[in-house]
Amino acid sequence: MKKIFVLTLLLVNLLSYVNAKSQFEKFLPKTINTMHINPYGIALDSSNNMYITNVSSREVIKLNYNGKIIKKWGANGDGEGEFDWPSGIAVDSKKSFVYVADTDNNRIQKFDLNGNFLDAWGTSGVLNGAMKSPNGVAVDSSGNVYVVDSGNNRIQKFTSNGTLISKWGGTGDDDGRFNNPKHIAIDKNDNVYIVDSGNYRVEKFSSNGTFLLKWVVSNNDMYDGPGGITVDKNLNVYVYRGRSLIQQYNSSGNLIDSLGANGGGPYDFTFVDGLTTDADNNLYVINDRTAISKFSSKKIHIATWGSRTIGKGEFSYAHDIVTTSNYIYVADTSNSRIQMFSKSGTFIKEWGRPGKKDELDFQPMAIDTDSHGNVYIADSRNSCIKKFTSTGKFIRTWGYHGYGDENGQFLRIYGIAIDADDNVYAADMGNDRIQKFNENGEFITSWEMYYMFDIAIDKKKNYIYVLHTLDDHDNNPRVTKFNLSGDKITSWGLYGDQKNSYLKGITVDSYSNVYVSNLKSEYKIQKFSANGEFLDYWSPDVRYAMNTGGLTCDNLGNIFLTTIYNGVHSVLKLEQNPDIDSDGVNNDDDAFPLDPNESVDTDHDGIGNNADTDDDNDGISDTLETANGLNPLNPNDAQQDLDKDGFSNAVEISVGTNIRNVNSKPVWTPVIMGDIMSFIPAKP
Repeated sequence: MKKIFVLTLLLVNLLSYVNAKSQFEKFLPKTINTMHINPYGIALDSSNNMYITNVSSREVIKLNYNGKIIKKWGANGDGEGEFDWPSGIAVDSKKSFVYVADTDNNRIQKFDLNGNFLDAWGTSGVLNGAMKSPNGVAVDSSGNVYVVDSGNNRIQKFTSNGTLISKWGGTGDDDGRFNNPKHIAIDKNDNVYIVDSGNYRVEKFSSNGTFLLKWVVSNNDMYDGPGGITVDKNLNVYVYRGRSLIQQYNSSGNLIDSLGANGGGPYDFTFVDGLTTDADNNLYVINDRTAISKFSSKKIHIATWGSRTIGKGEFSYAHDIVTTSNYIYVADTSNSRIQMFSKSGTFIKEWGRPGKKDELDFQPMAIDTDSHGNVYIADSRNSCIKKFTSTGKFIRTWGYHGYGDENGQFLRIYGIAIDADDNVYAADMGNDRIQKFNENGEFITSWEMYYMFDIAIDKKKNYIYVLHTLDDHDNNPRVTKFNLSGDKITSWGLYGDQKNSYLKGITVDSYSNVYVSNLKSEYKIQKFSANGEFLDYWSPDVRYAMNTGGLTCDNLGNIFLTTIYNGVHSVLKLEQNPDIDSDGVNNDDDAFPLDPNESVDTDHDGIGNNADTDDDNDGISDTLETANGLNPLNPNDAQQDLDKDGFSNAVEISVGTNIRNVNSKPVWTPVIMGDIMSFIPAKP
């Protein structure tokens, strides 16, 4: 039989990788400028300079077209040019005036475009010209000034010098009446649009106050109410609607389009007060008093000014965080993505694609991982749970939006936890219950629970801990502990300095200690036993940083939390025990931080050097390497050829020849397997 002779060579292929950006990264909007401010109102002049009211510093900030700060004016107080909560702002470009609703001083202040004080009018009261908490201000084509006198539920119209022309409104829900009006816009025909927030509608009037029409923006839901309003040059009316939407109407109140998480935009919107448009019908949005975003008339995001950041490793209202043995996952809520990091905080990857109406279109409110490393997110935008692999590959989704008691129906999922059998527990806040599913999304059971902030499960996967209020229909914030079937075990927490007064996040460590973030007492992290016994509290570097909801801990007892301070969103790590196994090696440098007998793993095979028989993983045992004078911690010396005889040290040691004698070397020996003959090295 003919033999086939094969000499097998080991080839090392060097691969070149091209780091192509994902579609989401390609369309990341540009952040022009970072301002640690708390903006409320916004207006533009004829040159598209931007004027915003900063309620934190009680001042007006003027920026140029590219977001560079040109001018600031104002301070806290009640003197000329001083403010107490400046809210609405308007610019009369024709006459070069800026009007500011100085809300808590119950007046309107007038400035030139450079911030020089010109005039002020208004006092606290109900008489003509007096005001209670004026919020919105606008200017018509004749330079008349309209003021939303929120506390008096009326609109007052003044000349540019503050002389009262007319007023209309009053308390109620009839046409032309208001319940806490907030914002105002005037179109090119001098029609006046008022956001009647308490009645969840927009009302339209002529310039003299004649009622023209109204339309409902949202249902009677405080989380879904209307906010800021503006009108562009084509008479399109933009109104913020809760649940992350800005809706576009025509001048007759007919809905045309939506912008935002549910309308194809790159951002989720939260509490939008300031809205305005420029001469090119570009839309400017103040989002959650955190940042200003600019969109074209075609709803394309152009730029962002402010601290709402979207770069890798940056966050915007990160609401949850979870750690595994290798990774940290952050639910970057307002950026509609999951960010993945190494345990040391190095950015690895992200996934999320808002507005695409597919499996990557989500708003992650909560996040957890199962025993296989799969990532589950509570998608508050789409009212469902989505499951991904550890690297972001979509697996499945389940659930749908609804107010009711049907299985898998969700209304505001605020927390998620997974037990040892990979069952999923969802804190269905809007429906006042916890729902339990298996890993495939099949419903198992549910139980009643009121007003939940967060949910966690202990490391042993035996008990569930829930942050909530309204237990037994009272108003005391507390932690309640359940078994996995929903049976209540215990509950603790009342208002007080050493109790839970304003709960935000919860986690449980390996020893079943419970940690709760508490915002009312210097942003403390409080520690309790598994049965609710108060153990300790601290507020180290996070003393003035508000926890946005994410709180978790790893198996070393390190606590990770998502925070915001001065507009900067970040993840902080609190290290409780730097050497948990007391072997003298810091946890960060210890390959086995829970094993006092091991601290080094040279070959990264998961076996410590003290127990590993081949520390450098080069195929030669430590004993043989030492006997042949090689370094058992050097993986490179096995492939060297000390005697230059054409055979590596590893081959010679394996067949028993001398690695330092050129005359003591292996010979090629034929080995026949069926019709194939190969040659392997062997001792002579």
